[in-house]
This record gives sequence, C-alpha cells and structure tokens, in this order.
Amino acid sequence: MRRIVTENLDRAKLVITGNMDKLNVLAEALLEYETIDGAEIDVLFAGGKLDRSPTASPSVAGKDGGEQKQVRPGQRPGLFPRPLPDPEKA
Repeated sequence: MRRIVTENLDRAKLVITGNMDKLNVLAEALLEYETIDGAEIDVLFAGGKLDRSPTASPSVAGKDGGEQKQVRPGQRPGLFPRPLPDPEKA
C-alpha cells in the first residue's frame, strides 16, 4: 500500500511541476476575472489571451494579438470529442 501511495504522489508531483506554466496562467486569469469557463481555459492553455471588454465580440486574441479564435458558449474545443449517441437508446 505504501508503494502505491508513494508512486502516485511522485506521479502527481511530476504532473504539477510539468504544467506549472499552465497553472500560473490559470491563476493569473482567475485573479483578474474571478471566474472563467472551460472554453476560456482552453484558450489560455493554447497561449491566447482573454478579452472580456464590454464591446468585444465573443472572440479571443491570439498570442501575437493577431489571429482570432472564436469562443462559443457551451462549447469546449480541444479537450474531448463529443460522445456519440447510443443507438439502443434512440
């Protein structure tokens, strides 16, 4: 039991330290906006910046300020594909 716990603790530490840059970006965004949704997290992790100005359209400026990525409410690009409908339940 001790070996399993120790191995998984080491694994968790590697995951956290390996993603420290993403955690810092997430922490900064949460300090600024207090709440962010899944699509905004995806944009931040992809290197984009959030633009929540009242006159801004639902898009996000890219890293270089150029290319725009559309963010649609309720949509989470890049994490997991949508599940397929179960044909037996249809």
